[in-house]
Amino acid sequence: VEYAMGKASRYGVRTILNPAPAHKLSKRIMHDAFILTPNEREAELLSGLRITDTDSARKAAKRIVEEGTRNVVLTIGKKGAILATREEVVHVPAPPVKAIDTTGAGDAFCAALAVSVSSGRNLKESVGFANWAGAYATTKVGAQEALPSLKELRRFMYERNSI
Repeated sequence: VEYAMGKASRYGVRTILNPAPAHKLSKRIMHDAFILTPNEREAELLSGLRITDTDSARKAAKRIVEEGTRNVVLTIGKKGAILATREEVVHVPAPPVKAIDTTGAGDAFCAALAVSVSSGRNLKESVGFANWAGAYATTKVGAQEALPSLKELRRFMYERNSI
């Protein structure tokens, strides 16, 4: 992973790294990632801070950026995500849904984040879009079945008057 991240970084390729399962990352990987997407437990390990609420999640995400990562998107479940860049730290709320099964929500989130960033949206818009994908995934049972197509996700958002 370190080799691939370094190679991508040297050639200007934007990478998104989901540091799961939770473990310490080298400074090199943290520096080479364009976006790092830890969940709360992973962010605690990377930042050395305990996360108990949105404010402590903001502090942890900011600390990870201070450690050398360009952009952090810290997922905080039904509360959404914290986007931390070198310029700002913002909370991007998730849409309210009746969750049935959270299996696959993180995968849906990361995939939608990658699709959105690669299509040219800014990071805050991309995190919002990814929150919708993660929320959608929680309304289905199972992991693979919960991953929406772009058409399904747009319909889901439209039905909730969000696009």
